Amino acid sequence: MSIMSDELRQTPQIYKRLRETAQSVAVDIAAAVAARGVNVIITAARGTSNNAAVFFKQYNEYLGGLPVSHTAPYLSTYYGTASDLSRALYVVVSQSGQSPDTVTMLRNAKRNGALTVAVTNAEDSPIAKEADFLLALLAGEEKAVAATKTFTAEIAALAILAEALNHAAGTVTEAVEKKTVTVFDTEIKPDKVLQASQSAIILTRGLNEAIAKEFALKITETTYKFTFASSVNEFKHGPQALVAEGVPIILLAPDGEFKADFISAAETFKKRGAQVIAFTDIKEVAALADSVVTMPACQRTEVPFVYAPAIQLYAEALAVSLGLSPDAPRNLNKVTVTS
Repeated sequence: MSIMSDELRQTPQIYKRLRETAQSVAVDIAAAVAARGVNVIITAARGTSNNAAVFFKQYNEYLGGLPVSHTAPYLSTYYGTASDLSRALYVVVSQSGQSPDTVTMLRNAKRNGALTVAVTNAEDSPIAKEADFLLALLAGEEKAVAATKTFTAEIAALAILAEALNHAAGTVTEAVEKKTVTVFDTEIKPDKVLQASQSAIILTRGLNEAIAKEFALKITETTYKFTFASSVNEFKHGPQALVAEGVPIILLAPDGEFKADFISAAETFKKRGAQVIAFTDIKEVAALADSVVTMPACQRTEVPFVYAPAIQLYAEALAVSLGLSPDAPRNLNKVTVTS
């Protein structure tokens, strides 16, 4: 078993731990936001952590909360911009908490008056020490280069923060943990057409869009395939020109309000000769797909937390099936230095 596989299987325990520890910190942050009169939330992150930040934006706004904006790192690292952030909550998301660009973004935000939160797995890191609040992931050391358990920890911690900010019920429940366990009991057989292909398209809708982006990143970094992730509807605005005979299209298709969109997309792709790989609990989509990962039925807000470990498990299995090490992808290090 790879290190990556071992680490991602810790996800249910991480969900439980965060449910027990992160709530009090999130409530304190929400109180500070109210006292400060914060009117905008800004996230700062790169890579996997940026995909978690995308989830936070969508989930916070889904709950009816403040608008969330993503900042461009170069504005801090190169230009040191002096925007007035006195009424902003600035959330820095970083597994290691020590990438120089991330540290620079945090420090620049504090100089500009922001209320700051560090979301990190490293409690002794610079951003953990310098932020006004620390939302610790408590995932334990992550040895595999490809982040898995820290990503699922990030989306769980950020969900708890969004719920505290919006006085909403928690969604990372014991039921979610149990559904996640069933995912790890599912037999994963990577699609043979995908194995042979140099590229893949990954599509979904709703709160799962950040999970699709993370799936694309995981396949790219562990198997070196070029990937493209999108909403099924955004895909119609030009990118659908990519669809051709034998092109692998992965659909993350949970049952719910987008069911008709997923069925329609699967029908269209099959007519065009694409290889459809479905993660789904929709029988019509499963019937149309060339290969299926059967997913447990989920409530709308449960979907990202159950699908995230499933796509990680699939990426790991795909890499192993190709004779590649998912633990140490080429050209990559655990801490990425950029500006």
